[in-house]
Amino acid sequence: MANIKIAFIDYDDNETELQLFCNDNKIFIQIEGNGIQDIRLDRPTAIKLSKVLRAEIAKMDMEVSNG
Repeated sequence: MANIKIAFIDYDDNETELQLFCNDNKIFIQIEGNGIQDIRLDRPTAIKLSKVLRAEIAKMDMEVSNG
């Protein structure tokens, strides 16, 4: 698996950043702002996270269209 690093900047605060690292069949998520928090996910947990995130994004889209 390729070594990958992706960063996302907070919507309201450009000082806070979510970084996503992929290597060795693990997903590593780090949030850096006032401090640093991180979590390592195996493949099944990362898949579940992505499904929940997509479902929540879909709910946001429905709220906008119903509002």
